[in-house]
Amino acid sequence: MTPALHRSSRRAVTLPSHALPDGRAKVGVLPDGTRHLVPVGEVWTDGTHVCCHLCGRWFRSVTVHLRSHGWTVARYREQLGLEQSAPLEGLCTRDRRARALESRQRTEPAVVLGIATGRELARSGELAAYAATSARGRAHSPQRLAKTHAALAAVSPANQAAANRRRGVEQIVAAGHQAADRLGYDTIADFVVDRVSRGVSLASASREARLGKDWLQRHLAVVAPDVAATLDTWRLPAAEARLARLVEVRGHDGVEAYLQTRHREDGLTVRAMSLELGVARSTIETSLLRYGMHRVGNGATGATAASDAGA
Repeated sequence: MTPALHRSSRRAVTLPSHALPDGRAKVGVLPDGTRHLVPVGEVWTDGTHVCCHLCGRWFRSVTVHLRSHGWTVARYREQLGLEQSAPLEGLCTRDRRARALESRQRTEPAVVLGIATGRELARSGELAAYAATSARGRAHSPQRLAKTHAALAAVSPANQAAANRRRGVEQIVAAGHQAADRLGYDTIADFVVDRVSRGVSLASASREARLGKDWLQRHLAVVAPDVAATLDTWRLPAAEARLARLVEVRGHDGVEAYLQTRHREDGLTVRAMSLELGVARSTIETSLLRYGMHRVGNGATGATAASDAGA
Protein backbone atom coordinates (compact mmCIF):
# COMPACT_ATOMS: atom_id res chain seq x y z
CA MET A 1 0.00 0.00 0.00
CA THR A 2 1.33 3.47 -0.85
CA PRO A 3 2.61 5.27 2.25
CA ALA A 4 1.29 8.65 3.37
CA LEU A 5 3.34 11.39 1.75
CA HIS A 6 5.30 13.62 4.10
CA ARG A 7 4.18 17.23 3.83
CA SER A 8 6.84 19.41 2.33
CA SER A 9 7.08 22.60 0.37
CA ARG A 10 9.61 21.02 -1.96
CA ARG A 11 8.50 19.76 -5.37
CA ALA A 12 9.70 16.23 -4.67
CA VAL A 13 9.95 14.20 -1.49
CA THR A 14 12.58 11.49 -0.98
CA LEU A 15 11.41 8.67 1.24
CA PRO A 16 13.85 6.65 3.37
CA SER A 17 14.37 3.06 2.26
CA HIS A 18 12.30 1.63 5.11
CA ALA A 19 9.33 3.81 4.04
CA LEU A 20 9.20 2.60 0.42
CA PRO A 21 5.94 0.75 -0.26
CA ASP A 22 6.37 -2.97 0.52
CA GLY A 23 10.05 -2.39 1.33
CA ARG A 24 12.90 -3.14 -1.09
CA ALA A 25 11.53 -6.60 -1.96
CA LYS A 26 9.85 -5.20 -5.07
CA VAL A 27 13.07 -3.69 -6.54
CA GLY A 28 13.80 -5.17 -9.99
CA VAL A 29 16.16 -4.75 -12.92
CA LEU A 30 15.15 -3.98 -16.49
CA PRO A 31 16.70 -5.89 -19.44
CA ASP A 32 19.10 -2.98 -20.05
CA GLY A 33 20.34 -3.15 -16.45
CA THR A 34 18.34 -0.19 -15.10
CA ARG A 35 17.03 -0.66 -11.55
CA HIS A 36 13.40 0.16 -10.82
CA LEU A 37 11.89 0.72 -7.39
CA VAL A 38 8.25 0.23 -8.41
CA PRO A 39 7.03 -3.04 -9.95
CA VAL A 40 6.73 -3.18 -13.74
CA GLY A 41 3.15 -2.59 -14.82
CA GLU A 42 2.14 -0.61 -11.72
CA VAL A 43 1.74 3.10 -10.95
CA TRP A 44 2.02 4.18 -7.31
CA THR A 45 0.19 7.36 -6.42
CA ASP A 46 -1.31 8.93 -3.33
CA GLY A 47 -3.64 11.04 -5.46
CA THR A 48 -1.51 14.16 -5.48
CA HIS A 49 1.91 12.68 -6.22
CA VAL A 50 3.23 9.81 -8.33
CA CYS A 51 6.24 7.65 -7.49
CA CYS A 52 9.08 7.50 -10.03
CA HIS A 53 10.00 3.92 -10.93
CA LEU A 54 13.63 4.84 -11.48
CA CYS A 55 14.52 6.64 -8.24
CA GLY A 56 11.62 6.00 -5.86
CA ARG A 57 10.93 9.71 -5.27
CA TRP A 58 7.47 11.23 -5.41
CA PHE A 59 6.48 14.05 -7.77
CA ARG A 60 3.42 15.97 -8.79
CA SER A 61 4.46 15.16 -12.36
CA VAL A 62 6.83 12.29 -13.20
CA THR A 63 6.53 13.38 -16.83
CA VAL A 64 8.58 16.51 -16.15
CA HIS A 65 10.98 14.71 -13.76
CA LEU A 66 12.00 12.11 -16.39
CA ARG A 67 14.27 14.68 -18.05
CA SER A 68 16.64 14.36 -15.10
CA HIS A 69 17.04 10.66 -15.91
CA GLY A 70 17.47 11.31 -19.61
CA TRP A 71 14.35 9.28 -20.40
CA THR A 72 11.42 10.14 -22.65
CA VAL A 73 7.84 9.48 -21.60
CA ALA A 74 7.42 6.96 -24.44
CA ARG A 75 10.47 4.98 -23.33
CA TYR A 76 9.36 5.12 -19.69
CA ARG A 77 5.93 3.70 -20.49
CA GLU A 78 7.31 0.99 -22.75
CA GLN A 79 10.14 -0.16 -20.48
CA LEU A 80 8.04 -0.05 -17.30
CA GLY A 81 5.05 -1.84 -18.86
CA LEU A 82 2.57 1.03 -18.55
CA GLU A 83 -0.47 1.74 -20.70
CA GLN A 84 -0.47 4.76 -22.97
CA SER A 85 -3.26 6.23 -20.83
CA ALA A 86 -1.60 5.54 -17.47
CA PRO A 87 -1.46 8.86 -15.53
CA LEU A 88 2.04 10.01 -14.60
CA GLU A 89 0.78 13.12 -12.81
CA GLY A 90 -1.19 13.70 -9.65
CA LEU A 91 -4.83 14.71 -9.72
CA CYS A 92 -4.12 18.37 -8.89
CA THR A 93 -1.63 18.68 -11.73
CA ARG A 94 -4.02 17.02 -14.17
CA ASP A 95 -6.83 19.35 -13.09
CA ARG A 96 -4.64 22.40 -13.67
CA ARG A 97 -3.64 21.16 -17.12
CA ALA A 98 -7.29 20.45 -17.97
CA ARG A 99 -8.34 23.97 -17.01
CA ALA A 100 -5.50 25.43 -19.08
CA LEU A 101 -6.52 23.30 -22.05
CA GLU A 102 -10.12 24.51 -21.78
CA SER A 103 -8.91 28.06 -22.31
CA ARG A 104 -6.69 27.05 -25.23
CA GLN A 105 -9.64 25.21 -26.84
CA ARG A 106 -11.42 28.54 -27.14
CA THR A 107 -8.57 30.84 -28.13
CA GLU A 108 -5.71 28.90 -29.78
CA PRO A 109 -6.37 28.28 -33.51
CA ALA A 110 -4.20 25.18 -33.78
CA VAL A 111 -5.96 23.52 -30.84
CA VAL A 112 -9.41 24.48 -32.15
CA LEU A 113 -8.56 23.01 -35.57
CA GLY A 114 -7.13 19.85 -34.04
CA ILE A 115 -10.24 19.24 -31.91
CA ALA A 116 -12.55 19.83 -34.88
CA THR A 117 -10.53 17.39 -37.00
CA GLY A 118 -10.58 14.76 -34.27
CA ARG A 119 -14.35 15.04 -33.83
CA GLU A 120 -14.90 14.65 -37.57
CA LEU A 121 -12.69 11.56 -37.65
CA ALA A 122 -14.60 10.12 -34.69
CA ARG A 123 -17.99 10.72 -36.36
CA SER A 124 -16.86 9.08 -39.61
CA GLY A 125 -15.38 6.05 -37.84
CA GLU A 126 -11.90 6.72 -39.20
CA LEU A 127 -10.53 7.44 -35.74
CA ALA A 128 -11.51 3.97 -34.50
CA ALA A 129 -9.99 2.43 -37.64
CA TYR A 130 -6.72 4.30 -37.07
CA ALA A 131 -6.64 3.15 -33.45
CA ALA A 132 -7.24 -0.48 -34.43
CA THR A 133 -4.52 -0.33 -37.08
CA SER A 134 -1.96 1.18 -34.73
CA ALA A 135 -2.74 -1.37 -32.01
CA ARG A 136 -2.68 -4.40 -34.33
CA GLY A 137 0.26 -6.66 -33.55
CA ARG A 138 1.31 -4.66 -30.49
CA ALA A 139 1.64 -6.73 -27.33
CA HIS A 140 -0.45 -5.76 -24.32
CA SER A 141 1.48 -3.99 -21.61
CA PRO A 142 1.87 -5.74 -18.23
CA GLN A 143 -0.43 -3.10 -16.73
CA ARG A 144 -3.18 -3.88 -19.26
CA LEU A 145 -2.71 -7.65 -18.75
CA ALA A 146 -3.02 -7.24 -14.98
CA LYS A 147 -6.30 -5.36 -15.43
CA THR A 148 -7.59 -8.01 -17.83
CA HIS A 149 -6.71 -10.85 -15.47
CA ALA A 150 -8.32 -9.04 -12.54
CA ALA A 151 -11.51 -8.53 -14.54
CA LEU A 152 -11.58 -12.19 -15.62
CA ALA A 153 -11.02 -13.36 -12.06
CA ALA A 154 -14.26 -11.61 -11.06
CA VAL A 155 -16.26 -13.56 -13.68
CA SER A 156 -17.58 -16.99 -12.74
CA PRO A 157 -16.31 -20.01 -14.74
CA ALA A 158 -19.87 -20.66 -15.95
CA ASN A 159 -20.18 -17.15 -17.35
CA GLN A 160 -16.74 -17.40 -18.95
CA ALA A 161 -17.74 -20.66 -20.62
CA ALA A 162 -20.99 -19.14 -21.86
CA ALA A 163 -19.12 -16.14 -23.28
CA ASN A 164 -16.64 -18.45 -25.02
CA ARG A 165 -19.51 -20.41 -26.55
CA ARG A 166 -21.12 -17.21 -27.81
CA ARG A 167 -17.86 -16.09 -29.38
CA GLY A 168 -17.46 -19.51 -30.98
CA VAL A 169 -20.93 -19.34 -32.52
CA GLU A 170 -20.28 -15.82 -33.78
CA GLN A 171 -17.06 -16.96 -35.46
CA ILE A 172 -18.81 -19.93 -37.11
CA VAL A 173 -21.64 -17.75 -38.42
CA ALA A 174 -19.15 -15.18 -39.72
CA ALA A 175 -17.18 -17.89 -41.54
CA GLY A 176 -20.41 -19.14 -43.17
CA HIS A 177 -21.38 -15.64 -44.31
CA GLN A 178 -17.93 -15.05 -45.78
CA ALA A 179 -18.03 -18.35 -47.68
CA ALA A 180 -21.49 -17.61 -49.09
CA ASP A 181 -20.43 -14.15 -50.18
CA ARG A 182 -17.29 -15.55 -51.80
CA LEU A 183 -19.38 -18.08 -53.77
CA GLY A 184 -21.98 -15.51 -54.86
CA TYR A 185 -24.87 -16.60 -52.60
CA ASP A 186 -26.91 -14.42 -50.26
CA THR A 187 -26.59 -16.90 -47.39
CA ILE A 188 -24.79 -20.14 -46.66
CA ALA A 189 -28.24 -21.79 -46.48
CA ASP A 190 -28.88 -20.91 -50.14
CA PHE A 191 -25.55 -22.45 -51.10
CA VAL A 192 -26.21 -25.68 -49.18
CA VAL A 193 -29.73 -26.09 -50.61
CA ASP A 194 -28.44 -25.52 -54.14
CA ARG A 195 -25.64 -28.08 -53.80
CA VAL A 196 -27.60 -30.76 -51.93
CA SER A 197 -30.54 -30.50 -54.35
CA ARG A 198 -28.06 -31.33 -57.12
CA GLY A 199 -26.91 -34.45 -55.28
CA VAL A 200 -23.67 -32.95 -53.93
CA SER A 201 -22.64 -34.23 -50.50
CA LEU A 202 -22.05 -31.93 -47.55
CA ALA A 203 -18.38 -32.92 -47.54
CA SER A 204 -17.98 -31.89 -51.18
CA ALA A 205 -19.86 -28.64 -50.55
CA SER A 206 -17.61 -27.90 -47.57
CA ARG A 207 -14.50 -28.43 -49.64
CA GLU A 208 -15.89 -26.22 -52.42
CA ALA A 209 -16.51 -23.46 -49.87
CA ARG A 210 -12.93 -23.88 -48.56
CA LEU A 211 -14.25 -24.58 -45.07
CA GLY A 212 -12.82 -28.06 -44.52
CA LYS A 213 -14.37 -31.42 -45.35
CA ASP A 214 -16.49 -31.82 -42.20
CA TRP A 215 -17.28 -28.16 -41.51
CA LEU A 216 -20.86 -28.16 -42.85
CA GLN A 217 -21.57 -31.53 -41.25
CA ARG A 218 -20.57 -30.13 -37.85
CA HIS A 219 -21.93 -26.59 -38.09
CA LEU A 220 -24.93 -26.69 -40.45
CA ALA A 221 -27.33 -26.57 -37.49
CA VAL A 222 -25.63 -23.32 -36.38
CA VAL A 223 -25.30 -21.46 -39.70
CA ALA A 224 -28.51 -22.76 -41.34
CA PRO A 225 -30.79 -24.40 -38.73
CA ASP A 226 -33.86 -24.49 -41.03
CA VAL A 227 -31.92 -26.31 -43.74
CA ALA A 228 -30.38 -28.70 -41.21
CA ALA A 229 -33.84 -29.61 -39.88
CA THR A 230 -35.21 -30.34 -43.37
CA LEU A 231 -32.04 -31.60 -45.05
CA ASP A 232 -33.57 -34.92 -46.11
CA THR A 233 -36.34 -33.13 -48.02
CA TRP A 234 -33.59 -31.68 -50.20
CA ARG A 235 -31.25 -34.66 -50.17
CA LEU A 236 -33.59 -37.62 -50.92
CA PRO A 237 -35.20 -36.24 -54.10
CA ALA A 238 -31.74 -35.33 -55.36
CA ALA A 239 -30.43 -38.87 -54.69
CA GLU A 240 -33.51 -40.36 -56.34
CA ALA A 241 -33.08 -38.13 -59.39
CA ARG A 242 -29.42 -39.08 -59.71
CA LEU A 243 -30.23 -42.77 -59.38
CA ALA A 244 -33.00 -42.42 -61.98
CA ARG A 245 -30.53 -40.93 -64.45
CA LEU A 246 -28.09 -43.77 -63.87
CA VAL A 247 -30.64 -46.53 -64.42
CA GLU A 248 -32.13 -44.76 -67.45
CA VAL A 249 -28.71 -44.81 -69.13
CA ARG A 250 -28.74 -48.58 -68.67
CA GLY A 251 -32.11 -48.93 -70.36
CA HIS A 252 -34.42 -49.28 -67.36
CA ASP A 253 -37.70 -47.44 -66.99
CA GLY A 254 -37.18 -45.92 -63.55
CA VAL A 255 -35.54 -46.98 -60.30
CA GLU A 256 -38.33 -49.35 -59.29
CA ALA A 257 -38.15 -51.20 -62.59
CA TYR A 258 -34.37 -51.46 -62.27
CA LEU A 259 -34.60 -52.93 -58.76
CA GLN A 260 -37.31 -55.37 -59.84
CA THR A 261 -35.27 -56.58 -62.79
CA ARG A 262 -31.75 -56.66 -61.42
CA HIS A 263 -32.46 -57.64 -57.83
CA ARG A 264 -35.63 -59.71 -57.92
CA GLU A 265 -35.24 -61.35 -61.32
CA ASP A 266 -31.50 -61.38 -62.03
CA GLY A 267 -30.51 -61.91 -58.39
CA LEU A 268 -27.87 -59.16 -58.14
CA THR A 269 -26.82 -58.35 -54.62
CA VAL A 270 -26.95 -54.86 -53.18
CA ARG A 271 -23.17 -54.68 -53.49
CA ALA A 272 -23.27 -55.75 -57.12
CA MET A 273 -25.90 -53.13 -57.96
CA SER A 274 -23.93 -50.43 -56.17
CA LEU A 275 -20.86 -51.37 -58.22
CA GLU A 276 -22.86 -51.45 -61.41
CA LEU A 277 -24.29 -47.96 -60.87
CA GLY A 278 -21.30 -46.44 -59.09
CA VAL A 279 -23.25 -45.46 -55.98
CA ALA A 280 -23.03 -46.29 -52.28
CA ARG A 281 -24.67 -49.47 -51.01
CA SER A 282 -26.75 -47.35 -48.63
CA THR A 283 -28.30 -45.64 -51.69
CA ILE A 284 -29.50 -49.00 -53.04
CA GLU A 285 -30.74 -50.11 -49.63
CA THR A 286 -32.69 -46.87 -49.18
CA SER A 287 -34.29 -47.30 -52.61
CA LEU A 288 -35.33 -50.87 -51.79
CA LEU A 289 -37.05 -49.65 -48.63
CA ARG A 290 -38.67 -46.76 -50.48
CA TYR A 291 -40.32 -49.13 -52.96
CA GLY A 292 -41.24 -51.71 -50.33
CA MET A 293 -38.80 -54.36 -51.53
CA HIS A 294 -36.94 -56.62 -49.15
CA ARG A 295 -33.40 -57.68 -49.87
CA VAL A 296 -33.32 -61.10 -51.48
CA GLY A 297 -30.64 -63.38 -50.02
CA ASN A 298 -29.15 -65.18 -53.03
CA GLY A 299 -25.89 -66.22 -51.39
CA ALA A 300 -23.74 -64.61 -54.06
CA THR A 301 -20.13 -64.04 -53.05
CA GLY A 302 -18.33 -60.77 -53.49
CA ALA A 303 -16.42 -62.09 -56.51
CA THR A 304 -19.61 -63.36 -58.16
CA ALA A 305 -21.37 -60.05 -57.50
CA ALA A 306 -18.50 -58.12 -59.00
CA SER A 307 -18.49 -60.33 -62.11
CA ASP A 308 -22.28 -59.92 -62.43
CA ALA A 309 -21.88 -56.17 -62.27
CA GLY A 310 -19.37 -56.23 -65.09
CA ALA A 311 -21.48 -58.50 -67.28
